[in-house]
Amino acid sequence: MNDVIPLRTRQRSSDRAAQIGMIVFVAGWTMMFGAVLSTYLLLRSGQPAGSSWQPPGLPTLERALPTLATVVLASSSATLQLGLGAIRGARPRAFTRYLVATLGLALAFLSLQTTSWLHMMRRGLAPTGSLYATCFFGLTMFHALHVGVGVIGLSSLLPRALRGAFHVQAHTAVRSWTVYWHFVGVAWLVFFAAVFLW
Repeated sequence: MNDVIPLRTRQRSSDRAAQIGMIVFVAGWTMMFGAVLSTYLLLRSGQPAGSSWQPPGLPTLERALPTLATVVLASSSATLQLGLGAIRGARPRAFTRYLVATLGLALAFLSLQTTSWLHMMRRGLAPTGSLYATCFFGLTMFHALHVGVGVIGLSSLLPRALRGAFHVQAHTAVRSWTVYWHFVGVAWLVFFAAVFLW
């Protein structure tokens, strides 16, 4: 009999604690995102009948850059998931490449967001000029802050990945930050639909 039985080591209590910690962390941010989004939806739906959410004279939100940013962020989620699969498949070098790609896409997302804000300001949409503008800048900047947290977290994995510290039996940090990064991606999809498509 030449069947190979994969070795599954017992999960360490520190790994379990790290996973639970990330779940609690994401749950807390989910409640915060929910509160911010609910406030936005209440403000927007509370407009007097027949009035427009967008005040006269203010530019319409452009969708081209945010749509491209959405594709970029979704791609970064995919590359990180591929990286997690590479670790689980005992391919640590592939994980490092996927991690670098994810970080590059994350920075591209933030660059696109910054370009979008600057473009809208040049067109006359001041962040504090109206409730309409405040909601746009507030929601997208609130999300960008969380992307920044994710970039810091993912960047902290890079030195260890380059040293080959992650492998099949030891990659809890990779799993935890992947969960966070997927959360950031889903939150953006909800914000994108609420702000740009409604």
